[in-house]
Amino acid sequence: MKKKLTALALLLALALILTACESAPVTIVGSWECEDFNEAAGAIFGLTGELTGMGFLGDLGSAMDIAVVLHFFENGTYRMDMEVAMMFVSQNESYDGTYSYENGVLYMDGQRVDCTLTRNKLTLTEKTAEGFNLRLAFKRQ
Repeated sequence: MKKKLTALALLLALALILTACESAPVTIVGSWECEDFNEAAGAIFGLTGELTGMGFLGDLGSAMDIAVVLHFFENGTYRMDMEVAMMFVSQNESYDGTYSYENGVLYMDGQRVDCTLTRNKLTLTEKTAEGFNLRLAFKRQ
């Protein structure tokens, strides 16, 4: 009987811990590393041409390394750090701005950005003026 009570107590404790973890608020505050993006997202870096894939850069496209880290701070500001490296040349850019996130709606610099946020994943999508659909998927650092 004592073993059954101990097992029941352990199960109850585990259930409480899991419930507490699931009910913890999901926050956008923190650092997010881009782990995937569609081809059109290359337009963010000022690349031009027919965006049917990185192939429009020829052999250089396969040697390109793009890193994006997005930092959301508690004070309502953000910073996006980007690095594009191709062969022996790299370029670093940083952009600062303001954001607000409430009830699943994200505004960056006053413009609404479609986003999906879970505890460890953030996906941003946007349609450009040229008609391209950009999608960047981030993981929490």
